[in-house]
Amino acid sequence: MFRPSKIGFALALCASVALAACAAPPAARPEAQPQTFVISAIPDQDPEKLNRLYGKVSDYLKEQLGVPVVYKPVTDYAAVVNAFRTGDVDMAWFGGLTGV
Repeated sequence: MFRPSKIGFALALCASVALAACAAPPAARPEAQPQTFVISAIPDQDPEKLNRLYGKVSDYLKEQLGVPVVYKPVTDYAAVVNAFRTGDVDMAWFGGLTGV
């Protein structure tokens, strides 16, 4: 017949506590700031127009994602590609001919 031992009981207790800890919601960290989502685009239009257009896109994404979103203007195509490649930009509009 099976007799529970102290070691078996201790292991079962530890497993129960570990499972309970996994199920608990993560503690809120008020000091943690949401990471900013950075967008950019190739400068194919007037910079003021791009700021206005992508400002609206930024506002929409901020509302939908719930994180701060900023538009980062660039000087040329190579600059936006480099910023995207290095991680300075999270999302970029490269134009319709980029993949062709």
